[in-house]
Amino acid sequence: MSSIPERVADLEQEILERRLESGARFALRTELIERFGVSATAMNEALRTLRERDVLYVKPGAQDGVFISQPPPQVRLGVIDLWFRGLSVDAVDLFEARSMLEDGFARVAAERATPQDARDLA
Repeated sequence: MSSIPERVADLEQEILERRLESGARFALRTELIERFGVSATAMNEALRTLRERDVLYVKPGAQDGVFISQPPPQVRLGVIDLWFRGLSVDAVDLFEARSMLEDGFARVAAERATPQDARDLA
């Protein structure tokens, strides 16, 4: 049986893979309970975590279900915003790529720096 954090990660991953927009119905809560083979309490805890992150909301009543609240999270790489929607890469891979790019940019900046640039940095 998976832990609540693992269920949260699985649900978030599915939301990203399905590229759902804000307001789109994700699933019925009962469907998620059955699919993950967990108790209602355990699923409610996972859904609560995602509600707190503003990823989804649960709507009771005739039009009930689990719905998408906000677009997926983003990662800021310098001045570039990368949204996780539709990306098939892991966040760790993105941060590793950022580190490699920053090293390369630093090297180029050092090679092209003028004496005035060095004084400005000091």
